[in-house]
Amino acid sequence: DERAIEPLMKVVRRGRKDKDYMGAVYGLSLMHCDLVFPEIQKMAEDGYETALGVAMIQRYPDKPETLLALKKIAEKDPESYVREDAQDAIKKIGVARVNSPALPATK
Repeated sequence: DERAIEPLMKVVRRGRKDKDYMGAVYGLSLMHCDLVFPEIQKMAEDGYETALGVAMIQRYPDKPETLLALKKIAEKDPESYVREDAQDAIKKIGVARVNSPALPATK
């Protein structure tokens, strides 16, 4: 429901200290809301909640920043399962881009 976007974005804007922050970011990612993408990208860059970050960022396969963020997680995350999840997501996005002319090809 589009009416949920603004209230959830208010929670996101309050920052990570808000107890509802992750739920708001996650909910907005489920809705493929572009407004929250920079926050998800920042989480990936900061190494914040990367396990959940992988799940969220791969919902935006059309954004070039998605692959960059996943590659960083795949290379640097301290948890092997998170690195593996990021690598799997990279493969899935690569396959989707090859099979879909609507998405830009990966290099």
